[in-house]
Amino acid sequence: MLYVFQVDTGTMLTFDMNLALETVGTLQTAIATTQEIPPNSQVLLISGGVPLVTDSRVCNYPAGTDTNPIFLFNKLNIEQNIISLVSWQPVSVPENLLQFDELPTGNLNYGTFHSYATKAGSIMKVSKEILASSERLIHDQYLQHLGWGAVVANLEDIVSVFKKRVEKFENDFWKEFDIGEGGLELDVVEGLPTTIESLATISMPTELSTNSSNLLQWLNTTTTNSSSLILSLPSQYAKTMEVLDKSVIEGLLKDSTSTISKSTLPSMKQIKGLSHRLYSLDQLLLASRSTIGDSTTLCASLLATTQRATSLADNNILPTLSESHLKQLHAMVENLLKIQDINKRCSKAKEELLGNLNTRLKWVIFVQKQISELNLKLSVYSEALRKFKNLKSVIKQVDIASSVFASCVDEVARRRNFETKYNRDLIKVQLNLKQDFQHEREQRKSFHGKFKNHFLYNTLFEKLGSENGSEFWWEGFDPESEEFKKMVAMEIEQNLENVAMETDKLKECQEKIQNLNEEHAREILELRENYEKRIWEMKEEFKNEVEAVKSRFKFVAKQQQQLEIISETETPVKIGGQQQQIEEEEHVPGIVDSLSRKLSLTSTGPCKIGDRVLLYYNEKYEAFVVHGNNGGSVHFVHTENAMEMKKEFCYLGSVLDKEYCVARRAQNRYKVPQGFHFYRVKVLLAENFILN
Repeated sequence: MLYVFQVDTGTMLTFDMNLALETVGTLQTAIATTQEIPPNSQVLLISGGVPLVTDSRVCNYPAGTDTNPIFLFNKLNIEQNIISLVSWQPVSVPENLLQFDELPTGNLNYGTFHSYATKAGSIMKVSKEILASSERLIHDQYLQHLGWGAVVANLEDIVSVFKKRVEKFENDFWKEFDIGEGGLELDVVEGLPTTIESLATISMPTELSTNSSNLLQWLNTTTTNSSSLILSLPSQYAKTMEVLDKSVIEGLLKDSTSTISKSTLPSMKQIKGLSHRLYSLDQLLLASRSTIGDSTTLCASLLATTQRATSLADNNILPTLSESHLKQLHAMVENLLKIQDINKRCSKAKEELLGNLNTRLKWVIFVQKQISELNLKLSVYSEALRKFKNLKSVIKQVDIASSVFASCVDEVARRRNFETKYNRDLIKVQLNLKQDFQHEREQRKSFHGKFKNHFLYNTLFEKLGSENGSEFWWEGFDPESEEFKKMVAMEIEQNLENVAMETDKLKECQEKIQNLNEEHAREILELRENYEKRIWEMKEEFKNEVEAVKSRFKFVAKQQQQLEIISETETPVKIGGQQQQIEEEEHVPGIVDSLSRKLSLTSTGPCKIGDRVLLYYNEKYEAFVVHGNNGGSVHFVHTENAMEMKKEFCYLGSVLDKEYCVARRAQNRYKVPQGFHFYRVKVLLAENFILN
């Protein structure tokens, strides 16, 4: 089943589970068919205040169970303050269950006790019905509490979005009307008609090839099909200012702030004492269940006594038994009245909660209507503000149009003057170049005439020139020709571009140097901070190492005391700070020594990472070790390497890793005494040799 809980009436509605696969609109139609609530009056929420969207599927929302239903609100009932009392009226008790006149008191027989049992069964049935009603009433109030929480969460989401919109509109409005933030000066607005009239007095130069006689005419024909656009700017500005009147906007912002304040009233959002009330109702429900248990015990006792008396068939006990049964029935009726009273209190509590919730729901609808109305106004004024922003931009441009036009005309004149001067200077350069060229030609002819008969000039330097002087690369060009002028102009232009490029490169280099200086300063600062941090860490590490060394010396001193009692036949152990060794001959096969000498692997100091070493199986330690003195310390091969090695081989390898170790236990894998210091190395095996 699909569960929908109507909060404003406190009733649970159930629908076919197939509706969960349909859209929310289909569910609203089903609710309208069964409950006669128009879809536009329905509000569907889930826990957390998320509203159900009409086009979405119901199964997309995590709700619809009996403990987490979809919450339904009927806006029409809430606005008209209509509360349905039919579905949760307290259960009434039949009058005959409270009366004992119909029960026989004289001429007692076993049929009398059958009527007692029947009445007890009826009392128990009604008691259970009342208990179920009380449980349903309390459960409904819990769901109403959850439904109200969903309403509050939904209201907070709506208010949050509205508040952000109000703040954005307020910032945009004051930004547009603030002179310091780009607003319009009063003299600009007042002088706008005069400015527009002045545009009509500015004649358009014939060189611009326009069909307009003045600037105003050109603006109207260029910007829009309406020739009166520029002329209508003052009236448009006045109308926009009437719409965006500051007093009206201030009133709108004040109403918005007031509505936001109303929506956050704790007295309306929180129902005081509701949690305590629900706890008290739970206690009443426990009391009802306890009373039902007592009545169940009395009913069972009455039935058992009746069956026993029937089996005994002793009429003498009937009066006493009848009196006992009547007392039990009276007790059961009293329990029934207690349960009924609790049911009435649960019903009254639900009625009060419904009234309270409906008052608050009306407040929520009122706040949401106000927000909706204010949102509509904000939309209108936001659109007007957008148009005003565009209008303001146009007015600013129109205000400076004459000065911009004059500046452009001045620029045209400046460029023409530059071109005229440039061409004049270019002609001077050409004349100077022509004179230099003629002078060079005369010098070459003179040189040729002086040495033309010498054999070196005619043989070794035959390409130096001819009778008319050596040819130039531009030989054949006429300095007065247009082609030559264009070539010289292009050369000058290219040189100017090169100068500009070199200037830009210089600026880039200066910027890079500045950035590098800044980065260098930051790096120095970071290095200094890291250096200080590392010094502090090293101090702490040194302190810890000192403490560790102290502890180690204490441990070694203790071991030395224990070793003093060892017999002289045992191997003595020397303790010397960081290293410890056993002074006895190693069990080294002869081939290992010869291989070590042949490969030049003998060393008097400890092996280091990267060294080549010879490895063999030591019978004494029952482990693979590194061959050699190694500074007087034993180097065991790491277990990862030893698993790949065989006793009948010795191996050549390179040291990959090395760690310092101390034997903590007397029973260890290397058969060394407790406190023995040694190294453990990882190697990269390269070659093996058979031990003969």
